[in-house]
Amino acid sequence: MLIAGYKEFLPFVQEENTDETARETAISKMKTNTRHRVKKQINRIRYQFLPLASRSNVPIYCLDSSDPSEWSTKVLEPALSVSHAFLSGSPLPRPVDYYDRADELSTPRRKRDLSERWNECEICGYRGKSMLISGGEAGWVEHLQGSRHRHRLGKREKRAARAAEEARAQLGAAAEGDTWSQEFRDGSMVLEDND
Repeated sequence: MLIAGYKEFLPFVQEENTDETARETAISKMKTNTRHRVKKQINRIRYQFLPLASRSNVPIYCLDSSDPSEWSTKVLEPALSVSHAFLSGSPLPRPVDYYDRADELSTPRRKRDLSERWNECEICGYRGKSMLISGGEAGWVEHLQGSRHRHRLGKREKRAARAAEEARAQLGAAAEGDTWSQEFRDGSMVLEDND
């Protein structure tokens, strides 16, 4: 059942428990579960409903129902007037006319753009995967100046220099005159893999 408080109070009611601690435990669980449901609903509204409504240019009316004694003036009357305007085809009132924080609440909040906060370092990666560096520009600068990055950069430069030296040595040895080495240096030799 999805009735608020039902599953929390069910054991308390079934056992006909008069113990005050069991009652307090049920109340505490109900409050916790209610907060979780409210948070889920707010996130659903904020990240699913509001972006969809803002793309469709649908006005969103926020009504303040925090004070039950003013419910008819702050909730019922504004809801009826908006409904009447909509059904009669009249221009809809501005949402701010009913609640001063309506613009703030009805504007969809954007989830943070992680591309501004993360950078990829191919040098410090592992097995062909880049390493993600957090902290935006400041974190990236700190990473580039760090000992791990400088050490790996030095190793990479040494490997590249060694590979270039070996290639020069092979070309130098091949330059002593055979025709195969001449074809290799000219780029006219094509090696084929017969596997």
